[in-house]
Amino acid sequence: MSTAEMLGAGMRGKGVTVLHAYSDHLWLFGDKSPPPTIAPLDVEPVTGESSSDEGPPESEDPITSDPCLESGVETLSLEARANHLVPTPEEGDDVSAADVIELNGDAEEVAEVKDQRTPQEQMDELLHRCFFQALKCRVKKADLPLLTSTFLRNHLFACCPEGQQVDIKRSSYKKLSKFLQCMQQRKVLQVKELTKGAESIVDVDWKHHDIRSFVVPDTESAEPAPSESKGGIGEPTHHPPVITPLYGISARVAPLFTEAGHRKGDYLVASEIGRA
Repeated sequence: MSTAEMLGAGMRGKGVTVLHAYSDHLWLFGDKSPPPTIAPLDVEPVTGESSSDEGPPESEDPITSDPCLESGVETLSLEARANHLVPTPEEGDDVSAADVIELNGDAEEVAEVKDQRTPQEQMDELLHRCFFQALKCRVKKADLPLLTSTFLRNHLFACCPEGQQVDIKRSSYKKLSKFLQCMQQRKVLQVKELTKGAESIVDVDWKHHDIRSFVVPDTESAEPAPSESKGGIGEPTHHPPVITPLYGISARVAPLFTEAGHRKGDYLVASEIGRA
């Protein structure tokens, strides 16, 4: 309201909405200029009877009439939004302080999501991980047909991370045969009973999406990868054994090695026979 209306109301009621005060945080972002000096006004109160009388001229709001202050407030508002100190109308409508706290809390809860799984779910994940890692990194086509028990013992268990062990009884499958049957339904492999009471993996679809998309963990990729050979991709290089010929001392030639400290029944390499 104007000054005249304010005095006419007996200085009672709500006449001003405080948006900005001297020396507050908004003032600190500006040029920190002092407030303008306002001369006191001598205005007579307005009565209802003399409505035709001309009232005292209304004085303009000193804050809004000052062009320096107007430009300063506008500049401050733009700088505050540029520095994300004041949310834009779009951001202010959708994001509240509670939402910001909730988003910060979600970041801390994401790391605990895995810990909230049941032991059975964790065992299922470990079983799937070791299964696909074994098919992708260890089992070769030349190994087929492969007994399921051999696959479990020599390949799947070998892919377990350090400090962990697959226990199928603690998984949702309970049995290896049930797990492999599920993988067969997904057309990852094919299992047949070649001998009575013994199932074997007879075929593996290495082009299956589940095998191709499986990413080998860093701990496995850090180990020396098996080199390729003529036997197929992933087959380790064959290192032939080192054979050293040995010659035994019989009864007929034993007198020849007596001075060298050898006797009947000793075995010598060729270089030792020459020195003897």
